[in-house]
Amino acid sequence: MDYWKHLIVKANQAFTATDYSGSISLYEQAADAAQKQVTHWYDTKTALTALVISKLNLAEAQCRMDQFEEAIETYATLSDQLRQFQDSFSSENPIVGHVAQALNIVKQEFLNLTKTYAYDIVKITQQKQNQVTFIGVS
Repeated sequence: MDYWKHLIVKANQAFTATDYSGSISLYEQAADAAQKQVTHWYDTKTALTALVISKLNLAEAQCRMDQFEEAIETYATLSDQLRQFQDSFSSENPIVGHVAQALNIVKQEFLNLTKTYAYDIVKITQQKQNQVTFIGVS
């Protein structure tokens, strides 16, 4: 987890410096590092938290770059990963509760994203539709 901590600190520094492209790359690396630890780390809850933090920060950086479709995909992929992990355990396993908490956080953050960037998402979508219509007219 030390490597993840190193990456997340670097990513947060890049984000704070408005280097969103750099932060995206680092958040992706941090998410990969956390993902590897989820099934191998003695503290699964900590590894899950690291994965969720990495992916949520990644989605925020993607939004700052107007990469809304990518951000939505990041949320969807994270939700799918968490559900698959949750399904690999019996319902009595305490890990299932930790994953359920993580899924609730992801859902809440996704709702916050759509509230915060709703206008931008609609604007980008309309621009893309206009480009497709214009291309179709040519």
